[in-house]
Amino acid sequence: MLQFLKIENLALLDKVSLEFAEGFTAVTGETGAGKSVLLGALGLLSGARTDKTLISKGAEQLTVEGVLWFAQDKATPVNQALDALGLPLCEEGTLIIRRVITRKGPPRIQINGAVSTLAQLQALGGEWIDFHGPGEPQKLFQEGKQLEMLDLFCGIEAPLTRYQKEFAAWREIVNEIAELRHAEQLD
Repeated sequence: MLQFLKIENLALLDKVSLEFAEGFTAVTGETGAGKSVLLGALGLLSGARTDKTLISKGAEQLTVEGVLWFAQDKATPVNQALDALGLPLCEEGTLIIRRVITRKGPPRIQINGAVSTLAQLQALGGEWIDFHGPGEPQKLFQEGKQLEMLDLFCGIEAPLTRYQKEFAAWREIVNEIAELRHAEQLD
């Protein structure tokens, strides 16, 4: 759940900090009210590519910061992704992302305080957000996410986890056998 969002110098927006209450949040407003800027900020936090034209006129940099909170059981996929990327895990279910784009110099990304790459941010973004709108449900095009949603729908998390552990153990034994055979050939 998104808890906090801070945006500075993004498009026509100078500075805003938003705190979100638990539960459903709807963002409404007339044309030009800034809904697209808010979505753009979330896109930046999820790893969307950008350029320096989004920096407000007269500003040297744009900054987007977000704090997300996950219940312990919901934090598991995010923590697994963080661990696989070599990044610090969520503390107490909290994920902190900061992205700075400057007119001069390279952009900077931090995830839970660690300097990160755009590729890492994109991989993590796939775990905590999915944009829905015309042509936007990108997760639906990823085979792994399709299988994950199907497994979730079928309610087979426990057998799947057991299978994955047993399969990993089997692969390890197969690799050991291959190493032993290779060592015998060298003798």
